[in-house]
Amino acid sequence: MLLEVDEVNPNSCRELAVKSCEGRLGSGPDTTLSRAKVAFDVKSSTICLTLDLPEMLSTAAGGLWYENDAECGAAPDIPTLVDCVRENVEAEVDATVANVKPRAALLLANVGLGDEFPGIPLPPTVDVVVSATAAGSGVLVDPSTINVPVGSALRITGNPNLSCGGGGSNGRLMITVGTQELQIKEPWGPSEVAIFGPFTAAATIAYAIDFKDQACDDTASGDVNVTP
Repeated sequence: MLLEVDEVNPNSCRELAVKSCEGRLGSGPDTTLSRAKVAFDVKSSTICLTLDLPEMLSTAAGGLWYENDAECGAAPDIPTLVDCVRENVEAEVDATVANVKPRAALLLANVGLGDEFPGIPLPPTVDVVVSATAAGSGVLVDPSTINVPVGSALRITGNPNLSCGGGGSNGRLMITVGTQELQIKEPWGPSEVAIFGPFTAAATIAYAIDFKDQACDDTASGDVNVTP
């Protein structure tokens, strides 16, 4: 606990947070969100069966007017209609989250869930791929100064040539930008990503990238130049 409080070894805390997010918001059948979707569909379908599809689509008195819905009005049956309505509700919730919590997309992306919430879009990003000077060399290519426009975020991934042998799951990059620190691990590629920002004002912010894999150990550092 002292290590967590002193920020000497924060990784286990982050790993627990990631597992918690995956258990609640992931796409697996047993996650909290997936179970909520099933419950919505079952409850709505059961209630709607008392009306039947024509009454749900009808624009006459007593109807639910879904015939006028551009996306759901052509549904051939109740389960399809309920699924369509739920997707519309999901889109409205995602839009609200994106507006109220503008950093939500970055947080989801940093725990590997960004692709599952396309309605919560990322801000514009500047992409940096951390690479080695040669495959397996263990020596990082110096990213030098990284220029990022105000309003954008910095997205960092690892090149597969970082692997230093001994298997494909041992390497890691610990990336620090200002006071924020994120870690990405093998296997390297676009699915393992660290996103910083978005940066809201012009500034010069120090960064450091610490690479470890088997016997390989190297560090690169410089500045993030946030430009107007």
